[in-house]
Formats: sequence, C-alpha cells, structure tokens
Amino acid sequence: MIQEPSKAAYLRAQSDKTAVVRKRRSRRSKLDGYQDIIEDKYAAGCSARSIYAFIVEKGFTGKYTIVKDYCRRFRKAQTKKATIRVEHTIGLSAQVDWKEQVTMTDRNGVSYTFSIFLYVLPYFKFKFLKLTLDQKQDTLFKCLGVRTLFINCHELILRLKAVQEKQHLERVMRRYERYDLLIIDELGYLPISANESKLLFQLINGRYERKSTIITNNAPLSSWGIVLNSTATAEAILDRLVYYHSHVIKIKGKSYRLASVSS
Repeated sequence: MIQEPSKAAYLRAQSDKTAVVRKRRSRRSKLDGYQDIIEDKYAAGCSARSIYAFIVEKGFTGKYTIVKDYCRRFRKAQTKKATIRVEHTIGLSAQVDWKEQVTMTDRNGVSYTFSIFLYVLPYFKFKFLKLTLDQKQDTLFKCLGVRTLFINCHELILRLKAVQEKQHLERVMRRYERYDLLIIDELGYLPISANESKLLFQLINGRYERKSTIITNNAPLSSWGIVLNSTATAEAILDRLVYYHSHVIKIKGKSYRLASVSS
C-alpha cells in the first residue's frame, strides 16, 4: 500500500468538500426612508442637529446619535472636488490688486491715509508692494512702471488746437507720442470737425506701431466717418488702430454710473 503525502491528501480532501455560505439576514435600520433626506440636507450645508430635528417632524423615532454617525460616514464618503489649476505663461500674466485703505498716525498725532498696491507674479509668486496716497488709474499705471496719460477726447483736441495756434504743435505731439499708453476717452461724445479729426490722425499716426493706444467710444466703427466729419480721415485712423495688432472689446450690460445712481 502506497501512502499519499499528507499535504496532497489534505488538498484532495478539501477539493471534495462543498462550501456552504450562510447569508446574513438584513437588518432594518431606523434610518430607512430618511437617508436621501439626510444626504440632501447635509450636502446643502445643514448640521446633523438641524437634520435630526427636521426628520423627527417627519416621523423619525431614532436617536440623534444615529443621525450624527450617519452624517459622519457620509462626509467621509464624499469625494473631494478637484482643484482646477490655472497654468500661466511666464511674463504674460500677473495679479494686480489694491488692498484696503490704511490710516496711521505719526508721533505728532497727524493721520495719514494710504493704499497698498500689490503686484503678484503667478509663476514665481514674487510680490511687489508700494504705498500710494490714492487708487486712481494714473497711479495704477505708475505702479506698473507704465508711463500713461488718460485724457478726454474733447480736452485733447482743445489742447492740440491751442498749441497749433501758438506754433508749438510738433513739440507737443512728440510729448504725447512718448507715453507708453495713451487712453483717449469718449471719442465722438462732442462734435468733431474735419480739421480737428486731422489733428487726432496726426497723433494716432505718430504712435502707430510704437506705443499702445486705447480709445473708448459708444458709436460703431462703421459710423466713425460721421463722428469725425471725414470718411477719409476715419478710414486712415481705423487702418492704424483696428486692422493691425489691436483688440476690439465690446462691453455689454448696464452702465456703472446709472447703477450707482439707481442704488
């Protein structure tokens, strides 16, 4: 008689057995019928205590601890929302902000109110701070190191006409052409004659492809010939403003001035 090795006999005996699996009897929970309500309320920001008080009014007969434990398990089961990372190209973007106005008093009891200009490079997180006495647009551009002039179009034309009469137009034109950014506000708000539009063209032409210019206007580009009282001058200005290296930004919505008046 040949005796099988003990390990082989054991494995053969195990393979001949039939596995018996007992099914657990499902237990009813006092939370049955309330789980959806609890999850909706908890997702909406309600506390476990307020949810418990709410479902008690609906007929719940269990204890508060049951609801509290369920909320704790539900919180752990919630998947954390993914953080969207915004990638920035080096040198092409930055965060600019004004901090709240701060008032400080010196040793003589004199109070000074100033603002904090904050400039953050998103790639390196390098921060630049500067104290200013106001939050005006000109101050903003000075903090950015951009030599800027913000001027109403009507005021600009009056200045150009005045220096033209005094034979100083060329010198003043060169001064306007040196600004890194020239912002001409409300073009066409007041009537512009054909001669005045030529002065405007001289300025735009002198800055063309050398410096940046922003013009705000409520009229469509197609009506600039009427606004400037000269179709030829309007086409020449638009040719230098719109058709090369420019962005046309259409601002829609209610006026901030009207909103502030109505409020």
